[in-house]
Amino acid sequence: LEMGASVTEFSTTVGLFPSFARVDNDARLFTAKAALSLSPGRSHDVRVGGGIEDYRMRYDAGSEALSASFLDLRYRPRVWSAFIDDQWRPNDWLMLRPGLRMEAVRGGADVVTYSPRVAIKTFVTGDFALTGSAGRYHQPIHSLRDHSSPWSFVDFWIGADSVTPVGRSEHLVLGFEQWFTPELSLTVEGYHKTFDDILNNNVADDLSVQGDEFVTMTGDAYGLDVLLRKYEGDWNGWVSYSFGKSMREDPTQEFAPAHDRRHFLNLVVNGSGPFGSEMSMRWGYGSPLPYTQIVGEWEHRTYRVAANGFRDFETEPIADLQLNGRRYPHYSRLDVSFRWEKRWWGAAARPFLQFVNLYNRDNVFFYNFDFTEAPGVRRTIQQLPFLPSFGVEFEF
Repeated sequence: LEMGASVTEFSTTVGLFPSFARVDNDARLFTAKAALSLSPGRSHDVRVGGGIEDYRMRYDAGSEALSASFLDLRYRPRVWSAFIDDQWRPNDWLMLRPGLRMEAVRGGADVVTYSPRVAIKTFVTGDFALTGSAGRYHQPIHSLRDHSSPWSFVDFWIGADSVTPVGRSEHLVLGFEQWFTPELSLTVEGYHKTFDDILNNNVADDLSVQGDEFVTMTGDAYGLDVLLRKYEGDWNGWVSYSFGKSMREDPTQEFAPAHDRRHFLNLVVNGSGPFGSEMSMRWGYGSPLPYTQIVGEWEHRTYRVAANGFRDFETEPIADLQLNGRRYPHYSRLDVSFRWEKRWWGAAARPFLQFVNLYNRDNVFFYNFDFTEAPGVRRTIQQLPFLPSFGVEFEF
C-alpha cells in the first residue's frame, strides 16, 4: 500500500510598466492519493487506487494606470479519481497492460470522464519486439500560452468550470525495438494524437461579458521518433531523429502551433578526449519554428475629459491575419566539453572545459519589429553565441 499527500503553490505576475498593465496568476493544489498493489497470480501485477486533487486558482488582468480590471476569474475544480491497471504476462513472448481511469470533476464543470488505455509488447525473437499503446486522456487544467511565439517565458493556468471544458486527447503509438548486441539498440515509434476542447485566447473578447475570454480548439499531431543508442564501450552515445507535424484549429482558422518543428536531429558522442580527458559532444539540428509576422502598428490614444483631448497613447502591434504563417531560420548548435579527474588522499578535483555553440551559429531567438522608421525594420534577437567556460569541481 502506498499513500501520499502534498500541497503545491504557484504564483506568476507579469507587468508592463509604469503600471500600465498587469496579469496575476495564482494556483494552489492539494493532492492526496493511495494505491494498492496486488498479485492475484504469477502472471498478473494489479494496481488499484484513487485520489483527490483540489485546486484554487486565480487569473486577473488589469491596469492600475487606467484604474481598470479586464479579467477577474476564479477556478476551483476538485477532481476525484480512481484507477485500475494490470501488468499481465500471459506467456514469455507477450506483455499486456490494460487499465482504466475514472475522474469526477466538480467545481463548475461537473462531469465524469472515463479513460481506457492499453499497452502491448510482444517479443518476435529474443532481440526484436513490437510495441504499441492506445489510450484516452483527460485534463481539467489548461495551460495558456501565446501560440504565435515559440518561446513560452511564463505559463498561465486556469481550470475547468461551467464555461471552460475538460480537455481530451486520444493517443495511438506503434513501434518496435531491435537489439543488435547487448550494447546497441534501435527504437522506432510512430504516433498519432488528437486533441479536443483545448483553449486559446479569444481575440474578440468582450470585456463586458464574462465567459467569452477563451475559445476552444481542436488539434492533431502525428510523427515518427527514431533512436539508435550505444550504451557502453570506449565510445558511446546516441543518434535520434524526430519528424512531427502539429496543427490547431479554432473557430476562425487552422494554424501550426508555436512548437511545430517538423524535423529534429540530435547526435551525442561520449569517449576519450585529448590529454587524458573524457570528452562529450552534442550536435543538434532543428527545422524552422513558426511565428506570426507583425505587419504594422497603431497608436492607441486615451481621451482625457479634464484636458478635453487625447493626451496619452500606447503603441500596439498589428499582426498578420494568418497566425504562425511565417517560419524562423533553421536551428543548429555544436557543444563540446572536456573533463578530467585527479585524486589525492581520498579527495577529488574535476576540472572541466566547455564550449557552447562552438561554430558560433546565429540562431534566432525571436524577431523584434520596429516601425519608428519608415519602412519598418525587423531586428533579430539571437540565442547564445559562442560561449567558452572553465571550472573545477571538488569532492572531499
